[in-house]
Amino acid sequence: MQLGALRKLRETIYRLVRAAMTGTRFEPSDLAALNAAATAPDLIPQLNGHGAETVKWNSRDPVDAATSSIARDAVLLLARVSAKRIKECEGPDCSLLFLDESQSSRRRWCSMDRCGNLSKIHTYRRRKPQG
Repeated sequence: MQLGALRKLRETIYRLVRAAMTGTRFEPSDLAALNAAATAPDLIPQLNGHGAETVKWNSRDPVDAATSSIARDAVLLLARVSAKRIKECEGPDCSLLFLDESQSSRRRWCSMDRCGNLSKIHTYRRRKPQG
């Protein structure tokens, strides 16, 4: 049951982010679903000792609380971030969306370690003489 709700939220967030990227109005049902998911009680941090390694996250239902945290993050992303900063990876075999937080706003890949490196390898091999 909870896995299905998480998948539904993921798809709702995806549609909302895509709408923001294209300047399309949000579907009212998607907004309602996201806002409803964001209203559940959040995870509660509790310090059990000295330092960050001793933080324990409490909740009556940790999956519902985590779902609510994800929904809240999506609300804040869509409310605060310019849609121009949300991009789709240019990797030919990648469909990930990412937030471009680079100063120049010219980032092209979801990850330099993954798609960026593969692109640079392909470019290098095309330029390198065969033989």
